[in-house]
Amino acid sequence: AGARLEALLPHLEVALASKPTAVTAATVLSSLVRCPGSPSRSAVLDVCAARLASRAHELTASGLVSLSVGVAAVAVDAAGVSGGAWSPPTALVEKLRTQLDIKRYDLPPGALGRASQALEAVGGSEAALRLEPRDMAKQKL
Repeated sequence: AGARLEALLPHLEVALASKPTAVTAATVLSSLVRCPGSPSRSAVLDVCAARLASRAHELTASGLVSLSVGVAAVAVDAAGVSGGAWSPPTALVEKLRTQLDIKRYDLPPGALGRASQALEAVGGSEAALRLEPRDMAKQKL
């Protein structure tokens, strides 16, 4: 499956040049977690990240949480399994952090905590969100 996805990367890069919606860019970015690391993969991730850094405000609060988790998954995978190092640009991490803070009350309890952990994984402790008690995942007793 990874090799087939790798073969599609040039087509994705062309498609992303048409300036897709934030939802489309987020979907493409998250789908690349299973794609083997390569310069083509990094180029597509960079195009997605640039588009999302300017358009993330178009995503719903839950879409922002999903994107944060997806960005962390792609970055962690790039550092490990596939070996193709990719880090999200600071502008994207900051945009996600800002938009999540703005839309925090549109999320169910615990969701913002997941996003904060994901942002911290890619941007360090300064990327983590200021959490309120309702934002923490409930502990099982």
